[in-house]
Amino acid sequence: MHLRSGGFSRLELLVVVGVIALLTVVTVPEFGQSASDARLDQLDVRLFELRHAIADYRRDHAGALPGVAATHSRGGSAAPHASAEQAFVLQLMRPSDLAGNTAEEPSAAFAFGPYLRPGLPQSPVAGEQPAGRAASVGVVAQPPPLRAQPGLQAAWLYSSVTGQLIANHPAYQER
Repeated sequence: MHLRSGGFSRLELLVVVGVIALLTVVTVPEFGQSASDARLDQLDVRLFELRHAIADYRRDHAGALPGVAATHSRGGSAAPHASAEQAFVLQLMRPSDLAGNTAEEPSAAFAFGPYLRPGLPQSPVAGEQPAGRAASVGVVAQPPPLRAQPGLQAAWLYSSVTGQLIANHPAYQER
């Protein structure tokens, strides 16, 4: 009879490598799916947060929607909002009055909001957006249904007509 030294045979090593390969094939797709599910959950949370802020603004401003250009007061002087996008962001992130004018600090005249802190949330699915655009919004005066407009270069798409907000990505616009 031939005595073995203390090592493993080639067959035993082959079986172990095969089992490890099989476990890898089974578990790796699960991790990939988990990351995708987490990104979608994060998208849903951020959409809820933004939609809730829009609803709160509308409630406090007698049914008016954010994104309608007004003025912004800074240091005692007021200047018009430069765009509907700027109006939307400032009206949700700064104190405002009933007309939608915004200010840097709350006061008796600017008693509403802010509705978002610390700022506009980034879209977890804005991978195609240029740097710095993952937390941007495109404001359109589009009647329903609101559809993604990838050429707009904005992570979020908001209708100033209906108050609808979607992720500006064709694969996620129905969320």
